[in-house]
Amino acid sequence: MSTPIDRMKKILALARRGVGGEKETAQAMLEKLLAKYGMTVTDLESESQPATLREFKYSTEFERRLLSQIVACVLGTRSFAAWRLRGKKILKFELTALQYAEVDVRYNAYRSPLRKELDKATSRVYSAFVQANDLGVSTDENDDTPPPDMDWDELEAIMALTRTMRPTPIHRQIVQEGAAA
Repeated sequence: MSTPIDRMKKILALARRGVGGEKETAQAMLEKLLAKYGMTVTDLESESQPATLREFKYSTEFERRLLSQIVACVLGTRSFAAWRLRGKKILKFELTALQYAEVDVRYNAYRSPLRKELDKATSRVYSAFVQANDLGVSTDENDDTPPPDMDWDELEAIMALTRTMRPTPIHRQIVQEGAAA
């Protein structure tokens, strides 16, 4: 899999060796990317760069975990320092310019799909919970067609989750007064 840094290096090569409009377009793209990450062409070509504290914002605990996972992937280790600003959803890591660009591109690419998958999973878990605890409304026990807005794959996923859940026992809390003994 090619990384964002690999792609930036390919754009650099195209900016140097391309012809006509191709070369100009590549140069414009390269300048935009370098400016975004505060890099120079030398940074892109250099094997050793100084690491500085880089800041990332996150919204949810899952985004925080995703960000840490991406940093671990880019650094190639699970052992790295991270600083969390108290009261703010900001993490800081010591990264080179190239590492920062790599983390930023991946983080921004994965955040939205992660959010969508989590929303879908949450909805499935809720539906499975309702089924496991028999909270649904049944109109016809022989009708096994899924609701109109749900396909068979979705129904199978919910049923698989339902099979992993234990119904929540409810103990009788209310005693009817005046019942004949």
